[in-house]
Amino acid sequence: MPKLRDYDTYLIESLKDPKEAYLYLAAALEDEDPRVAATALDHVLRARNYTVKKISEEAHLNREHLYRVFSGKSKPEYNTIKALCSLAGFSLTIQNDNLHH
Repeated sequence: MPKLRDYDTYLIESLKDPKEAYLYLAAALEDEDPRVAATALDHVLRARNYTVKKISEEAHLNREHLYRVFSGKSKPEYNTIKALCSLAGFSLTIQNDNLHH
């Protein structure tokens, strides 16, 4: 019988696919709690081999703050989510669902 991989390993592997990462982040950003988006961004960035130190340096964010955000102990602000999205290769946009009908 094949060994089961733990969920985190499976998730990180699946998020190496840009389409999977996009769909995962899109779903996370629909949640009202910004901590859900921060956790998803942490997963996507880990799938791209980013460490908290590298994220901190490249996104110009405080490392200790990132640890608190990624652990769920601190709610991220909009500018943090935006910077993390940008680092992951995504941008935040808006759309008017009423215009699509």
